[in-house]
Amino acid sequence: MIFITQGRYTEHALEGMLAKPEDRTVAFSQLLSAAGARLIDAYWTMGESDFLVIVEAENEHEWMKILALTASTGGLRDLKTMVAVTTADGEKAFEGARALKASFHPAGED
Repeated sequence: MIFITQGRYTEHALEGMLAKPEDRTVAFSQLLSAAGARLIDAYWTMGESDFLVIVEAENEHEWMKILALTASTGGLRDLKTMVAVTTADGEKAFEGARALKASFHPAGED
């Protein structure tokens, strides 16, 4: 599964980055690898969030344990996660919905 998570850094994390600038994707990629996941890409963002990461993990439980660990360090806040679906999987979903269409009718219609 592909997860897109965005969030904000705490003041503590930003102070650490100022004191010792480094590419945090290296450490994050190592953590993901240890958990059987992989970093697809990471970005600094401007606006409501400070960062956005795109990660591939086996399932939502695996991603939740990674988020729990990283959030527990006190460096992250306001995390929001979306599940991304490939266009090919989206097409399969619509094919399945089409197959189910005959078994469903909108409210107020027979």
